[in-house]
Amino acid sequence: LHSFPTRRSSDLFIYGVIAFNLNATPVYLKFFDNGGPTLGTTNASFQFMIPGNTGGAGFVIPLMAARSFANAIKFAVTGGIALNDNTSITANSVIVDVSSS
Repeated sequence: LHSFPTRRSSDLFIYGVIAFNLNATPVYLKFFDNGGPTLGTTNASFQFMIPGNTGGAGFVIPLMAARSFANAIKFAVTGGIALNDNTSITANSVIVDVSSS
């Protein structure tokens, strides 16, 4: 679970997401607007599927309108589509870059 530095709630925005996956199967990038999410219990606020391909697959998404978070920005990558999934993925197989302020 990755956390962004604590900031005032008025400063919590993401502007874009870059994600790539070297696994043969898709993985799921989950975002939480929650100061203390627990994988496997807490539902993600929203998620993106990162396509799978051992040669590398992914996406670059600039958000036309910034996505705001009221409490915190946290994210995780899991192997299952359920919003509360906690299926682990292969280490060193996914790259995520989030543009935020």
